[in-house]
Amino acid sequence: MGRTKESDTLGVHVRREIIAEIEARGAVIDKKKGTYAALILEKWFADGCPAVNEIDGMMQTLRKAKEAGRIKKPLGKINIWNLDPDTGYTLIEDPIVQDLMNQLGVGSMFDQYKGRRDKFETFVMFDNHPTHWVEFTLINGHGNKRDDGLLFDAWPKSSTPRYEIEKKFREHCTRVGVEHRGPVKLSQIPTETHARKTELG
Repeated sequence: MGRTKESDTLGVHVRREIIAEIEARGAVIDKKKGTYAALILEKWFADGCPAVNEIDGMMQTLRKAKEAGRIKKPLGKINIWNLDPDTGYTLIEDPIVQDLMNQLGVGSMFDQYKGRRDKFETFVMFDNHPTHWVEFTLINGHGNKRDDGLLFDAWPKSSTPRYEIEKKFREHCTRVGVEHRGPVKLSQIPTETHARKTELG
């Protein structure tokens, strides 16, 4: 793997034991340590640049807000029961997300975590919204409003098959350190909330 017009040099400092392992692995396939390290990065890139730690994973979640076709800064109040059926949503403003939780009748579902100062991430994903797969995430423990707080994601059912949501669910479980086995069973919006929504039209 030589230099090309599309390549550049990356200088990094890592622990000696890591360098020793890279040298040993590279020697087996007749590669120098720099070349073998480059192969590691190429493999990481080919695998879709997976998050390397918890914080990186959280930041990639927030990065979704920049995806085309997703609303990230709504104009005015959002009615959780009247989302655009063909549009995705990623919202990170705590008051907005809390209001959406209240509308679904699950405004207190993260109350058990109040007062905790340790670093963690937890989420709940619902599958019985009429037009969207809906997920709420709580991120805590970074000590600043930029990285901590509530996150709302919604994927339109019109263009997002269930198997993709199940994949997202498993990936999110892995990121928060939960081992999930067996079929994916998403949470349900309370039936009384559905009934109240029907009464309101």
